[in-house]
Amino acid sequence: MIVSTRCHRDPDSVYAFLDVLGNHECFNGHLMTDWALSGPATGLGAKATALASMAGRREPVEIEVIETTVATTIVARHVSHDGERVATGTYRIAPDSDGGAQVTFEYVWQHAPRAERLAAPLVRAQMRRALQRSLDRLAQELSEHP
Repeated sequence: MIVSTRCHRDPDSVYAFLDVLGNHECFNGHLMTDWALSGPATGLGAKATALASMAGRREPVEIEVIETTVATTIVARHVSHDGERVATGTYRIAPDSDGGAQVTFEYVWQHAPRAERLAAPLVRAQMRRALQRSLDRLAQELSEHP
């Protein structure tokens, strides 16, 4: 699933903000709490664990940055549900026509628990709303804190 937003900041500063994995806590607080960081603060190998909350369930999730392309792309692997749920989250940052940045986030499951596969349309709809809220909060965070 793909969601996007526009930020009134230049793409390089948006990338620099997203490259710090610890910064993700402020715009994903409605999805994940109790963040703990490890590894490098930025770039490949940056890691976090958090408590994910979705559809009334709470479970630990491990996040690790597995790929970056400076100023344009950050890819993180998300593992939860005792390894039964594996997904990647990819941020793509591009210039927009007003000098700001277009930020796109794509979330792709590589593996999901059987119950979630059976309820895929419902799960996707809930995830899409939650992820769009994250990007809306990202844009707000970047506009309020230059």
